[in-house]
Amino acid sequence: MRFLPFTVPTAPTSLKPSNMAFVSPTPLSVLNNFISAKQPHLKSARRRNDLRPATTAVLDTPASNPHLKQVSAGIARDFLTRRAVHTVVYYFREMHDSASTNWLLKFENFESSEKNDMFHDGEGFILRMLQQAPIHGEYVQRHPRAYLTRRFPFTIRPSQIAQSILASRKQLAEEWAQDLGCVENDNLEMQRMSFERLVEKDPRVLNSRRNLVFDYDVFANNQTPMRSKNYQKLLVLVTQHSIMRLMVYLRDSSNHDYMFLYNFTARYGPLTNGSDFLESLMAQPVVRRTNPEHVVNPRALAYQILDLRKVVADEWISIMKQIPEEQHALAVSVLQRSANLNFPVSGDPNLEEA
Repeated sequence: MRFLPFTVPTAPTSLKPSNMAFVSPTPLSVLNNFISAKQPHLKSARRRNDLRPATTAVLDTPASNPHLKQVSAGIARDFLTRRAVHTVVYYFREMHDSASTNWLLKFENFESSEKNDMFHDGEGFILRMLQQAPIHGEYVQRHPRAYLTRRFPFTIRPSQIAQSILASRKQLAEEWAQDLGCVENDNLEMQRMSFERLVEKDPRVLNSRRNLVFDYDVFANNQTPMRSKNYQKLLVLVTQHSIMRLMVYLRDSSNHDYMFLYNFTARYGPLTNGSDFLESLMAQPVVRRTNPEHVVNPRALAYQILDLRKVVADEWISIMKQIPEEQHALAVSVLQRSANLNFPVSGDPNLEEA
């Protein structure tokens, strides 16, 4: 791995992580719908002597929303499980194991639920898979003119597939704890290119001046096969959560900025590339608003999103570093259930790889 130098309408306060799946190309109107639900506003927190109750929803900074931090952590873990499943599917397809591939994609309608952003229980998904009994079947291959029929028996062992997902999940967590460190460099490069565009308009010249931030050895044998694709999807998810946090903050602190960013995200459509979204936002002209008088600076809003991307990335790095311990606890829980043990079990943290 080589590092180069250098927060919509509102959702109910009872919103749960299951209502917030912003992993696939999601219309930014979904973020707007989250922010538009009724929540306490800035005025509700004003008291004599500037005292604020401990339960107030007023935020001192865009990054200080504990509810969004909790939601973000849950989505990061579920997204890790999703990408681990796709990594295992990749290996199955490379080995032409169509039986295991089809079974895994159809288990609890994984493929359909992911496409519709309805996959929100990664740990439960793996636990239920570990409890499945082996499946025996037969693949029949016939000649187009029925001259020959060949039969291939196969056995699918869900517990082994679940172990493979856990192993991939752990390896992905290690990679992401390292790759998320590139977000800060990505932010700096985006700010530099924003100044380059002030003096140069030719896209070809701009592309030639762009520095490569995320780089890795594609031939290394100690990394997952879709590392670059995973990083791009991870960067989109980090950007989405940064926009969401900023909009929740602006809704209570600056209504003009909030409405501008709300309308911009609604017009932009599905967020498939965080860098393109931020570049488009930086390119917007300054807008003057009245009642009260206010100047909306889109470039300043984009820079706030960049700062929040670094905050979210740092939070997720700490989460990724906790994954091995969490998987060890999961493996111990499965062992206790299978053996009907009533006393604590401790052992090797690498138990889930056994």
